[in-house]
Amino acid sequence: MRYRDWGYTRSARNPQENDGDEVARSTRPQFDPPNDASLEGKVEEILGTSKDMEKYKEGQFNLQQEKAARGDHYDDRFYNLPSRHLRPRLLCFRSDYIPDPHRPGRELEHSAADGTSAGPSTAGPSTADQSNTRQQGYRVRSPDEWVKEYGQDASTEYVFVSYSREQFTVATDEQIDSWWKVPDKEPYSTEEKRSIKDQAKDDRQHLIEHGELAARAAGVPAFWIDFLCLPPNQPLGYKLSNKVKEDKEEWIEDVYRICDVSRAAHSMIIVLGPPNIQRDGKKPERIPLGNMSFNTADDETKTRWLRQWGKRLWTLPELLLCPTEHRIAIYYLDSNSPKPEKLENPLYGQPEKLAKRNFAIRAYEDGQVVRELVDHYEGSLILTPLELVTKAFECLWRRDTNLPRNGDQSYALMGLLRRRPDVNYNDSAFEAFARLSLANDSNLLLERLMCMLPKKREQQWHVMVDAWDVNLWDIEPTCQVAGIVDSRTVLLDGAFGATIQWHALKPVSYVKRKNFWREAGKFGLRLTPGWFIIGVVTIASLPKSSNYVNPGVGIGGFFLGVTLILILTSPYLFLTLYKGKFWRTQACFFGIEGPVELPTIEKMLFGFDHGRLKWSTNGSMLSHHRLNTTTKKCVPLLPSDTGIGNEHGRLFTIVDTYTMTATRFRAERPPVAVLICGREGGMQRAILCSYDWRTNTFCRETVLRMKTIILERMFRVDRFRFALSRDALPEHQAAEVSPIFESSLL
Repeated sequence: MRYRDWGYTRSARNPQENDGDEVARSTRPQFDPPNDASLEGKVEEILGTSKDMEKYKEGQFNLQQEKAARGDHYDDRFYNLPSRHLRPRLLCFRSDYIPDPHRPGRELEHSAADGTSAGPSTAGPSTADQSNTRQQGYRVRSPDEWVKEYGQDASTEYVFVSYSREQFTVATDEQIDSWWKVPDKEPYSTEEKRSIKDQAKDDRQHLIEHGELAARAAGVPAFWIDFLCLPPNQPLGYKLSNKVKEDKEEWIEDVYRICDVSRAAHSMIIVLGPPNIQRDGKKPERIPLGNMSFNTADDETKTRWLRQWGKRLWTLPELLLCPTEHRIAIYYLDSNSPKPEKLENPLYGQPEKLAKRNFAIRAYEDGQVVRELVDHYEGSLILTPLELVTKAFECLWRRDTNLPRNGDQSYALMGLLRRRPDVNYNDSAFEAFARLSLANDSNLLLERLMCMLPKKREQQWHVMVDAWDVNLWDIEPTCQVAGIVDSRTVLLDGAFGATIQWHALKPVSYVKRKNFWREAGKFGLRLTPGWFIIGVVTIASLPKSSNYVNPGVGIGGFFLGVTLILILTSPYLFLTLYKGKFWRTQACFFGIEGPVELPTIEKMLFGFDHGRLKWSTNGSMLSHHRLNTTTKKCVPLLPSDTGIGNEHGRLFTIVDTYTMTATRFRAERPPVAVLICGREGGMQRAILCSYDWRTNTFCRETVLRMKTIILERMFRVDRFRFALSRDALPEHQAAEVSPIFESSLL
């Protein structure tokens, strides 16, 4: 099987193999690099020698290489987004909290009549001095400024506020105005538009008030909420390939760092309320609370709100990563938005406090899997890296998000892992997941994934369920993904491969052990014409008249007798010659479309049917077997025509002459190659692939299980392109080709 792909990939496992031109055309947002002065300062700080300064000024100094040589390259590896920050960029600091410089970590209560305060201002009795009044509110500022102003001992702890945009409208007036600019949407009246803005204002105010209330209850100086603490949008830095009119080439710089904000928080609160419904895709409308008493949600309504929060994509990482030393406080919204003075009432708004481990049964329908993830992050039940990625990814794919983009599930998963690739909105979901898998220690997750057989042909790639009910970590890959080619294609290297012959069933060479009787029978049968000629010639050459018996008659009669015996016993002798065990056979894969009988195949390959060719016991989902009670051996049975993962498609049979087994399976197209990419349960996972000549890509048709000894007659295949299915290829690239033409390409 001759094949090799010589092209570039979009993202190679080894970055040195990337296309230089492709790297130059940035696939991620680019920000202004440090200026020369700052670089010069770093050079002086790191090295501080005049010799290296001269190299830098002459353009011969590489800061990253020098830092790597000194083992100080960690920050550079995470330069640019989405890197990690020790603190959030912005926090909402309480106006009534100023750290006491003489008592670090303690709160100094005072009246803060600061005109920069951006929150509600209400008077209330101070806990420190009943005669003083306290200015409530908040101020959005950088934690670095806070520390610079109050010293390194000043506390920057904060409460993380979590909510769902299915329940709260937090868009600004400018964003709401843009909703009515979407084409093909029915315009709304000015009154409707104003009502939405009023609702958004109320929802934002409600979340802010509860964030401030929770920060005060926890005794921390600040709280974090996304619509206040995320920096403004940044230019995307590249063109969107599938851009729609309402999309802007912008992104929020810190949106993929929210996981780090949740990790570093003092505690987390959840604010829940009645859900919003989206009318015509844009306009939200508050759903009535339903069964309510005294404007307060009952237990059933609270559970429904909590489950709606749990269905959102980005709330699951927030729950998993929030601190465990404090219970999560859950605030429920009344039917009417509370007034600031109502929040000051100690009898109002007492939250329900719930341990993180108890959210699985309360907030999630897939609570069993979520509980495993929670136990992992709490440290009570540690998952392996492969189990963590698999279970977390499956959970994230079950969740919804507003304005979904390609790869959102992978980018949400990115927050749970250590290493984070660059965010690229042009990536498909598979490509984003593949780049994330290559960047992290995921135990060859992609290689294992491609060795799995879906239970249904239409099963999506992210559903990691195998037709043989084998876990992903039970498969041991024997090849490696070298890079990502496009949205559904990867570059594989090191797989064992062989071609499937579809032209004809040709005779196969074989070797049998020699013995005396087989060699004697072979010698006698092959010389039968010679014995007959010798006998005839001997008798014919004798004189016609003789007074005595010529001994030549006896010699000729002997040869004629031997000839007669061989002719009469030739059927038995031929069976003896062709029977017996094959000690070695020529290794070939033959493909046959449709059901076929094994005796017919064996006659065409070996001349006789001696029952050597057997059906595979568990090579495909169509295979069947039983236990022979007498010999205590597993006996293969005639395969069926349907099975798990094989409900549709054409029926094929593949014959392996090296192991003398035949396997029946179903596929949409005739596979032209067998690629061994992994092993499991003492057998090899053989991927049967068709070939798309337009893209030079092997496309998975089905997965069989074959005996390990077939590797003795197979060869390693150099780099080749592989797709999980032909449906994943673009329609203008995927083409139907005949089996003969496909086979001739290999």
